[in-house]
Amino acid sequence: MPEFFISKRNTVIQIVFTTVFAFVFINIYKPFGSQQWYNITQLQFFLFSGLLVIQGMVVVLLSRIVLFQVKKRRHITVRYYAVMIALEIIVMAAFYATYEKLIIKEERMFIDLWYVAGGNTSLILLIPYLISSLYFAWQDKKHNLEKLMMEKTAAVPLQFIPFRDEKEALKITIKASDLFYIESSDNYVTIHYADGTAVKKYLLRNSMKKMEELLRPYPVIRCHRFFMVNIRQVKMVRKGKRGYEIEMNMPDRRILPITKTYERAVISRFHPGQELQEG
Repeated sequence: MPEFFISKRNTVIQIVFTTVFAFVFINIYKPFGSQQWYNITQLQFFLFSGLLVIQGMVVVLLSRIVLFQVKKRRHITVRYYAVMIALEIIVMAAFYATYEKLIIKEERMFIDLWYVAGGNTSLILLIPYLISSLYFAWQDKKHNLEKLMMEKTAAVPLQFIPFRDEKEALKITIKASDLFYIESSDNYVTIHYADGTAVKKYLLRNSMKKMEELLRPYPVIRCHRFFMVNIRQVKMVRKGKRGYEIEMNMPDRRILPITKTYERAVISRFHPGQELQEG
């Protein structure tokens, strides 16, 4: 499953959008025969439908919490994602059918109510899911296109990497081939670079997040919360006992970890199109 479909940011956007869509859908379409339930005002219907939507979104929220827990241990496949959505619909439809049976005293069989509720719930969920997924896919393609354009328009190879502090003042410029990696520590970063045959350090006041933005045009990639590496100084990427790790082309053959958050981006940078292997 593409990462942009199941990232935390896009998941929050999808839940919020689906909640708003469901509320508007219920109040316009009035599914489940809800317009005949009680003799109430439109304002009261807004209130009750809002509570119903919130209950449904709690199911979705719990489903996504489970998804992120599973994501920590294995890759999310398209099949798993589809099954998860199907279970959301089944569970929500069961709740709505139960409300009709117990609260409204609907005479039809529970299975019939569940079937009808399932159809309406599918519309309420699948339409906003599809719209938001298309939007996320468009955003991802747009980002990749901008990245490609930026790489294509770089007519002259970048030989030197400028490093600026948090106030964007230039502090040091290092030859691209001499940079090894960058290490974060609170509000500072330590730049590890080659000076002849020696490895030296330079302490710079700046955040790793800001450094990631400033170094986007350069051959530097983030592999860990505390590390960014120069891909031209990577000797090898391998699977260790604690996950993937990077061996740097340094005299001491320094090893840097790759965390799950950046694992896919790092591997794809060295092996485009190659999937990570479990185990």
